[in-house]
Amino acid sequence: MNSKKIVVVGSTNMDMVIKTDHIPVPGETVLAGSFFMNPG
Repeated sequence: MNSKKIVVVGSTNMDMVIKTDHIPVPGETVLAGSFFMNPG
């Protein structure tokens, strides 16, 4: 049997996007309006 070798070099990333009414200040907790993930 003839076996072949495979080498994978790289990475995969996911963007997590959270939409809010405003940018929170340090220490502030805000509720998200929506959340989605995209490959990036």
